[in-house]
Amino acid sequence: MKINTLKGDPKSFLLKQIGPLREILDRWQEIQRQQEDEITKFIPKFSRLIEDAFKLSLTQAKHRGVYGNEGFNVFAILKVGRYETTTHTPILADLLNPKGSHGLGVFFLNPFLEKLGVSNKENWQLKMNKSYIDIFLWRTHPDAKIIIENKIDHIDGPNQLYRYAFSELYSKYGDGWVNEEDRFRIIYLTPAGHHPSLQSRQRPKHFCNSHSAPLELPLEAVNCWSYHDDIYKWLSKCLHILETGHRKQDRIIGTIRQYIDLIRSI
Repeated sequence: MKINTLKGDPKSFLLKQIGPLREILDRWQEIQRQQEDEITKFIPKFSRLIEDAFKLSLTQAKHRGVYGNEGFNVFAILKVGRYETTTHTPILADLLNPKGSHGLGVFFLNPFLEKLGVSNKENWQLKMNKSYIDIFLWRTHPDAKIIIENKIDHIDGPNQLYRYAFSELYSKYGDGWVNEEDRFRIIYLTPAGHHPSLQSRQRPKHFCNSHSAPLELPLEAVNCWSYHDDIYKWLSKCLHILETGHRKQDRIIGTIRQYIDLIRSI
């Protein structure tokens, strides 16, 4: 075996051998510092992610604790989800009534009027099934009236909307009411916002010409609202205010949540 021998100064020889190793070590230390810097920057971000996840988990836990299982819905259990006259009309009427059993006065009514574009929110009254009108809202000084016809599965009756419009609007204000949207409205409420049938908007044949009313209720005089969009947005806005308010209304909040779930499914 051939043994290499050191030539020249041994110290110089060792320094030449150590030089590349020092460069490698320096480079490795630099990489470590960079990694440490990245970790230092990431730790606050990671902490915020953990904190946000914890807050979300806590909120969901509180939600389950207050409202129970999200799959629980009393309307679905009772199978009354599509009953317009005994479920939807009474619920909507009670919410819109300033004297409703919710005890919150105009809390639900005012956002409803705002969405409808009615500016005067004073002294409104409500009656169910007034001359067969599902929900009738009115006020005086100045006169203002809102007719709500609720349709889930039922079809329109003969000349139905026209008869309602005539008895409360045409017979008292002529055809000028159509242009006073801040005072007079007709809402035709269905799950998806369908239009009323033509025959429902037509004047009954037995009406004599002395009645100063057109042959047909204009479609543009009818607000075609939907449960899936208009009622959902209105109630969701009210629910948000209730949930974030200082005074908790757990019973009302739970009921509104269940009703919102219901109307999304009809």
